[in-house]
Amino acid sequence: MPAFFVHGAPDTHHVWDPIRDHLHDHDSVAVDLPGFGCSVPPGFEATKEAYVTWLIARIAEIGEPVDIVGHDWGCVLSLRVASLRPDLIRSWAAGDGPLNADYVWHPLAKIFQTPGLGEEYIRNFSPSQFEKALLDDGVPASIASQVPMRVDAVMGECLLKL
Repeated sequence: MPAFFVHGAPDTHHVWDPIRDHLHDHDSVAVDLPGFGCSVPPGFEATKEAYVTWLIARIAEIGEPVDIVGHDWGCVLSLRVASLRPDLIRSWAAGDGPLNADYVWHPLAKIFQTPGLGEEYIRNFSPSQFEKALLDDGVPASIASQVPMRVDAVMGECLLKL
């Protein structure tokens, strides 16, 4: 039974590398959501439901229920997958995702949710400023230095649609 890791935004499967390095006795899969470190399939809309449908298809390909682990947007998406297709999920673990109506979004998420501001942020994206924000949020330096280098125009576009 594999562990199936779903990253947040803006990020890629690499956020899970330090954890997966410790899973020597356990199969695991860490996917890149379309547009996050990989191309976007033709016709893919980059909405929450499109990502959920895409995740369901990836998990179904495994052929057995998985232990799904989500972070940030991956938390939200994995919960939606589990609620729609509990037959595909053996267990669910997630964190740093807004699972209740009173959740207060972090400053960067508020920027992405504000028409015009998110587009401006992506247009003027500064890897060094993003790295500093990650460090300020407690992300280990080894990860914070890598994440901004993976943000590109495709990811920015998908992030804004999401």
